[in-house]
Amino acid sequence: MSAPVRRVALGAADVEAMRRDDGAVFLRSPHVLGPYPRNLTERLERWARETPGEIFVAQRDLGGGWRKMTYEVAYASVRHIGEALLERGLSAERPLAILSENSLHHLLLTLGALHVGVPCAPVSPAYSLLSADHAKLRQIMALATPGLVYAEDPVRYAKAVDAAVPHGTEVLYLGLPEATPSARVDEAHARTGPDGVFVATKAGLATPSHYSFGQTAGLLKAPAEFLRRLGKAGQHELVARNLQTALALREKDGNGGVKVMLTDSEDGESTALAALTSPTYGRIWDADVVAAVRRALYLD
Repeated sequence: MSAPVRRVALGAADVEAMRRDDGAVFLRSPHVLGPYPRNLTERLERWARETPGEIFVAQRDLGGGWRKMTYEVAYASVRHIGEALLERGLSAERPLAILSENSLHHLLLTLGALHVGVPCAPVSPAYSLLSADHAKLRQIMALATPGLVYAEDPVRYAKAVDAAVPHGTEVLYLGLPEATPSARVDEAHARTGPDGVFVATKAGLATPSHYSFGQTAGLLKAPAEFLRRLGKAGQHELVARNLQTALALREKDGNGGVKVMLTDSEDGESTALAALTSPTYGRIWDADVVAAVRRALYLD
C-alpha cells in the first residue's frame, strides 16, 4: 500500500529570456513579486498565532519515533532563547557559534538568534570532528569572535572546544539557553529587517544586495556586520562615504580596477548594486561593467 501524496503549491516556474550577441543569457520572472516577510521569523510568529497546534518540525528519536514540535511551542522557545542571548550581550561583534550537526536544538538556536538580530555562525562539524589539528576551527573562532558557543554533544565536541574556543568564551552543551521573554525581545525583533545601507554612484545612491554588500566589504577588508549595524542605526551616508572613499583609493593606488554591475531595483525607481568584482577578487566577469565602474567611481 503506497503512502498518500500531498500536493505542494509551488511558485510559477516560467521565465523570460533575453539573449545578447556575445552569448550572455538573462533570465527574469514575468511575475510581480508579491508580499514577503520583513524577516525570517515573521512567518513563524504568524503560524504560531493562526495554527498553533500544527506540526512545525519533527526529528527522529533514538527509538525510531518522531519528536514533534508545534508552531506554538517553537515560537515560545524562540522568544525564550532570544531573551537569553540578549542577556548575554550577544551582538554582531559577539555572535553565536554552533558546532553541532542539524537538530531541533540547532534550529531553535538559529531562529532565536535571528529573531532578535544576533548573527549566528553554524560551523561545519567536519572542522570539529574530522580535523587533526583544528586549525580551520581556530581560524573561524578568531574571525567570528563568538560570545557563546553551542555544542550539543559534550563528549564528541570536547576536544575541538578545548583546542579552538578562546579561553573565557561561554560554551553551552546539551540544553538550550532560555530566559523569560521581556519587552526587549520584541524591541530587538522590531529592529531586524533589510539592511538600510546605500552606496553612492554617479547615478545616485545604489542599494546593495546582501550579496554585493558582502562582496564590497570583503574586497575592502571592511567589517561588513559593523557597517550593516551603522546603516540600521541611520548612518547610511557615513557607510556609503566610507565605502566610496575606499573604492576610489583602491583605484588610484593601482590595486586593480573595481568593476560593478548595476541593475534597476524591483520597484523600478532606483538603482541596485547587483555585484562587484576586481582582478584579484570577485564572482563575475563582464566587459559591460568596465565603463560602469569608472562612472560609479567618478573617474569618467
